[in-house]
Amino acid sequence: MDLYSTGNWPLFTPRLTNGMLLSKQTKLIAAFNHMHIFVDPNPDPAITHAERQRLFDMGRSQWSDYDQSLLSQGGAIFERSAKSLTLSPEAQAALGAPSSTLTPNELVNVILKAPVELLWFGGIGSYIKSASESHQEAGDKANDSVRINGSELNAKVVGEGANLGVTQLGRVEFAQSGGRINTDFIDNSAGVDASDHEVNLKILLGRMVRAGEMTGEARDTLLAEMTEEVGHLILRNNYLQGQALSMEEGRAKARLSDHVRFMRGLERIGRLNRAVEFLPDDEAIAEREAAGQGLTRPELAILLSYAKLVLFDDLIASDLPDDPGLGQMLHNYFPGPVRERFPENIASHPLGREITATLATNEIIDRLGPAFTLETVTKTGRPASDVARAFAITLDIYRLRDVYRQIEALDGPGRFPLQAEMFMAVNRLARRSVAWLLRKPGQSLSIADGHTSLAGPIAAISDGLAQVVTPEIASDIDLKITAWTSAGAGADLARNVAQLDPLASALDIAQICETSGGTDVLEAARTYFATGDALKLAWCRTAALALEANNTWERMAADASLDDLYSHQADIARSALAAGGLPEWMAARNNQLERLHRTLEEMAQAEQPNSAMITVANGLYRGLGAA
Repeated sequence: MDLYSTGNWPLFTPRLTNGMLLSKQTKLIAAFNHMHIFVDPNPDPAITHAERQRLFDMGRSQWSDYDQSLLSQGGAIFERSAKSLTLSPEAQAALGAPSSTLTPNELVNVILKAPVELLWFGGIGSYIKSASESHQEAGDKANDSVRINGSELNAKVVGEGANLGVTQLGRVEFAQSGGRINTDFIDNSAGVDASDHEVNLKILLGRMVRAGEMTGEARDTLLAEMTEEVGHLILRNNYLQGQALSMEEGRAKARLSDHVRFMRGLERIGRLNRAVEFLPDDEAIAEREAAGQGLTRPELAILLSYAKLVLFDDLIASDLPDDPGLGQMLHNYFPGPVRERFPENIASHPLGREITATLATNEIIDRLGPAFTLETVTKTGRPASDVARAFAITLDIYRLRDVYRQIEALDGPGRFPLQAEMFMAVNRLARRSVAWLLRKPGQSLSIADGHTSLAGPIAAISDGLAQVVTPEIASDIDLKITAWTSAGAGADLARNVAQLDPLASALDIAQICETSGGTDVLEAARTYFATGDALKLAWCRTAALALEANNTWERMAADASLDDLYSHQADIARSALAAGGLPEWMAARNNQLERLHRTLEEMAQAEQPNSAMITVANGLYRGLGAA
């Protein structure tokens, strides 16, 4: 197992792999395989990187081929077959060994427990289990004598370049102890993605060779030329998957009830067995709720994978992959030279539907989380394909793909809290837009039609937003811009994301214009926002957002109230425009407005408005909108 680090990050990996060659700042502290144990307490990154590269280039090399003169003070390469080993003081200190004299297996056990930044598995063997598991349950008798429990790990991060280096319960135990770990199928997903890209490219180009449109030699040359770009496409997919897990992990405690509801939903349709996947049962869930804990990252990785499997099946059985609006998604799956030279061949790819369904699945799950689709299907009664189509329309009409990429470009040490906050702002708009599209009567869910009818009004409102929002909304936008630019975001990006909350109402405003005989979009927007201010709808929504939701049902009720309050604002604004303006509309409804304001004043005097108060206010707004 190789222990290495980036910069001052000590790490390890079970065998010499090219993964250790990705950074010239890597410090290899210790490593072992079935023949040798390598220890280098304080390596020089540049020198040791060159030597590891030399060994890798040799092929079939062993640690015994390493130039031991390059080892730091106290370093050594031991034989696993020795009866006893003696560690130098430097090695003992670096590894946290309890003694200087150890057997080879005892030294391997020490390496597994070493206080390092990253423990990296790159070879065969199950080395970590949970305290609740027996060695027999770990299923690797050869390593029973060296295996440790997840709670005994002192590494900050575990990476699994191999399969089954850690049992699933061992991962959960390590994560609950504060460690950072995914699962082996997450850490190795780039390899699967690479195989998919290779196969899909060979299918496309192979058809051309058989048709006489390209020679075999030209195909092979083209494949070689595209290697680097394909690598970037693969890494991009895996970046997004890791980012999705980090976002979900950050709100795991708050979303525990959603995750439990999702698991139970999958169980009802026969797609999940919690015991088989080592997911917590109802008793364990109750214990986590009492302790204020959510699912761990390895458990969320299981949910993420199941969400993608189930959604893919739903999409491939629907007509979504055939929607011309997703043609660009299929096109962009392939590297540049293929996109430029063979667009017709891409469009007729035999696995085009499967590729499109996979891409659409990854996009919605990676952006909005594993529970979103099933949750939305349950709320709306619409099929999963409609949810995915509504999300695709949302990404298009609000140009959110560009916004997501700009936020991702902020990557850097300490930047994830900023990125997460901005992602949440984007996702709030996306969730609200999807819900709006799914409940709007008669709304076409064609991606092209959605673009035609909605992209123009949204762009116009976005460009003129500063002219139509209230001073309170403008102040809120400015505060967000200041906070995000101070944290490292560019001014343009901060402004674009800060405007998304009010811009989510552009859908309602566009509909007002459509049903009001061609009302000017900025005039409709001005009336809409003025209505929210004059009738304190924004304040009431803030109160609804502040309601404590102890479970999914309470959160769904709060979400329904929020949807209603937005709908009432649109209905009242439409009525006000028909009446000649908001002042005229309000003058004709003094008695109703007086009752509303008295109710809102009583709510404001309460220590914390409750759901009953929100329900009463909601009914008063409904009456005003209907009138």
